[in-house]
Amino acid sequence: MDFGASQEIKNEVRVNFKLTIPEEVAKKPFFQKESFTKEILARIKSLGKREIREVMVFIDFLQEKKEAEPFICYIKEKADRKITLAQVRQELSSIKGSLSETISKQREERG
Repeated sequence: MDFGASQEIKNEVRVNFKLTIPEEVAKKPFFQKESFTKEILARIKSLGKREIREVMVFIDFLQEKKEAEPFICYIKEKADRKITLAQVRQELSSIKGSLSETISKQREERG
């Protein structure tokens, strides 16, 4: 969902809210699932439109992060930490042509 937030606000929220909650804090009563809804609703009443949009963008960010987790876990599982960036570049350097040229040609072909 968009909620009317500009891309600038979305980027700002994503940059500023990449936090993790320490385990000892997460165990405090406020972080118990049962109290979330009441606490969130009580706090959101004091926010303005911009802040509410930021909250909604942050919620979307958390959802996207959650949806990406299986892929990230798969990549981490399959990753070979012994492979360096230099090795990747060396392997990719043998590919002829450039991606931008290929895309341009495909666009021309489509008209």
